Amino acid sequence: YFIQSKFEQGKTMNMMNMIIMAVLVAYISAADTALKCYKCTEASLDGTAAADNTKCDDEENAGACEAGEVCVTYAIDGKVSDKVARVIIGTCGVAADFDTDKKKTAKCGTQEDVAKGIAELNSLTDYKCAASTCDKELCNSGYVAGISTVLLAVLALLVLSN
Repeated sequence: YFIQSKFEQGKTMNMMNMIIMAVLVAYISAADTALKCYKCTEASLDGTAAADNTKCDDEENAGACEAGEVCVTYAIDGKVSDKVARVIIGTCGVAADFDTDKKKTAKCGTQEDVAKGIAELNSLTDYKCAASTCDKELCNSGYVAGISTVLLAVLALLVLSN
């Protein structure tokens, strides 16, 4: 009888662990439905940062996108007088707006005014832009948060296995 009781108790604990694990997995999955991307503008002239930069690898400049959006990075090059200008803009966007080169070029055209809105770059010439997208957490300048979900799941497994 005692052995049977301990066996039943072990089955109950295993069932509880499975339920807790299922709830944790559901929570993690639900938390990841809105993609988090850097929302930033980094500008420089001849490698010197502009005054009103928002760093693209700073967690403070990360935010959730709308459902179905991807992370977007615009890499803009140009000149201001005789200096080389470089602007990186991180944001969110609808993937279908970037699925062809023609659409990427059109979206890049909308960013010229953003670049020229930066005080040091208002006389930007020789405008060149490339747009790229990605669909992983903070992929438009880093990947730290994407790893945190995996670490949380591993930690949960370790705790539950004891």
